[in-house]
Amino acid sequence: MLLALLIFCILFSILFIVKSEDGRYLSKLSLLVFALSIVINILLINDAVFIGTQNDTEFLYLFEIHLNDVFTYVRAITYVSIISLVCYFGFHAANK
Repeated sequence: MLLALLIFCILFSILFIVKSEDGRYLSKLSLLVFALSIVINILLINDAVFIGTQNDTEFLYLFEIHLNDVFTYVRAITYVSIISLVCYFGFHAANK
């Protein structure tokens, strides 16, 4: 259910980005990537906290992650969110 909700939100966000008339597609897309990376980080941390003594869990019913790898994924996704936020401000400043 959560995966379907995420896909639904992503599709409508992309639809609204494409339909916008102001022409700032890249800045809006980078802001969407930033928001999605924050949501995925929260879900990964939530899974890591609640799996407890188990060694692995299934993330969004898509793939299995191990407890030792969760923080590596969180760090990588955090880098993606920082880069997308920098791109957002760069595109936003370039359009002014």
